[in-house]
Amino acid sequence: MDALGAATGLLWARCAGPVLGLVVALGASGAAPGRAAVLFAVFGAGAATALAAALFAGGRAVGALRRVAGAEVWARRAAGGLALAARRFPDPRAAEPAPTAAPVPTPDLGPLPDLAGGAGWLNGTALGLVPNGGTLQAAALRGKVVVVNVWTFACYNCLNALPHVEALAAKYRGADVVGVGVHTPELARERVPANVADAVRRLGVTYPVVLDPDYRIWRAFHNEYWPSVYIADKAGRLRFRRFGEGAYDEEDRVVAQLLAEPTTAAR
Repeated sequence: MDALGAATGLLWARCAGPVLGLVVALGASGAAPGRAAVLFAVFGAGAATALAAALFAGGRAVGALRRVAGAEVWARRAAGGLALAARRFPDPRAAEPAPTAAPVPTPDLGPLPDLAGGAGWLNGTALGLVPNGGTLQAAALRGKVVVVNVWTFACYNCLNALPHVEALAAKYRGADVVGVGVHTPELARERVPANVADAVRRLGVTYPVVLDPDYRIWRAFHNEYWPSVYIADKAGRLRFRRFGEGAYDEEDRVVAQLLAEPTTAAR
């Protein structure tokens, strides 16, 4: 205990080292044991008093800091409550409806060409759209909105756009909308009908696809890119075209717009 008191005393007295040395020397020499005992007691009492004062003051300081921190928290909560109370929330009953998207421009781009000169059809005969001879006349599609997709199965961009064209055809199937694929090859293996048939089956294409190995339909549309999408109205007039990927939402909106047009008003 004396050693603990001596060690603690070193923390609180700048001259604790010399004083402690003197006390220890007197105790070890056996001289004046009563005096040494008094010195040890005084030193221990001083150390204990200093430590108690430090603990008391530290506890008061910690308590004060906690009170300050607590007051800050409550102040922040009060400020937040006032901010929420002051904020004006719109009345849901008075909320205005979201604005509808602006119509997509659909200028008259000329007549829908006949899908003539192809080397055969896939998926066409089952739908009753393709007569003998492999030619689908534009006149046979009057009264329907026609979506034509020019593509080829080894084209990366065509494959990216194909699911969207298929989804568009599926969405409006049975609603006076006809989807037609024009497969115009770019590579030698894309000219093989069996390869195209396998790709159509593997890719899940369900609408009619005409084989265009000699680019006759490509030229009839004055096309220049893979993929391309053309949309014709119910009067057989081209009203929209898109080269490359994207604009899928616009294509959907164009089909809806053209379906909403009365046949007599279609150009």
